[in-house]
Amino acid sequence: MERKRIRTVTTRNLILASRWRRLIGAIIDLVTLTIIMSITLWIFGEFPEVSETNTLSDILKNGESASLWAQVTYYGSYFLVIALFALRSQTPGKFFTKTYIVREDGTPYGVLRTILRELLIITSLVFVIPYIIASLWCIFDEKAQCLWDKIGRSYVTHPS
Repeated sequence: MERKRIRTVTTRNLILASRWRRLIGAIIDLVTLTIIMSITLWIFGEFPEVSETNTLSDILKNGESASLWAQVTYYGSYFLVIALFALRSQTPGKFFTKTYIVREDGTPYGVLRTILRELLIITSLVFVIPYIIASLWCIFDEKAQCLWDKIGRSYVTHPS
């Protein structure tokens, strides 16, 4: 099955990224966020310890969360990493899957838009159900766009 091509104003020939490529990229982005959070929480000494007296279910029930400074640090660190990759209109996951975020006309998405797009994704991740709906949107969409792609008028592509 041939992937759909998008008409662009640039000379690059871009093909829409497959749903599998997008899934792998999203997993890499989530793993990156988790690693940054874990390192930050460990540095701040706020990583909850699981032991016989303090089980994982107890930690989740009590709703223990990191301090404001730890949260600011790990989100700030994550967006710093995103900003470095955003120079190429990518995220870490898109870098490893060799995909790019482009505007509807095929031009690079840009640093600020990539960061805002990622902020929208992270915000929706806080609310699990909207994140799942927005993520699954690309499975049924003709152009393989997730809901944040529709909102931001972007496509995830790879060079042919």
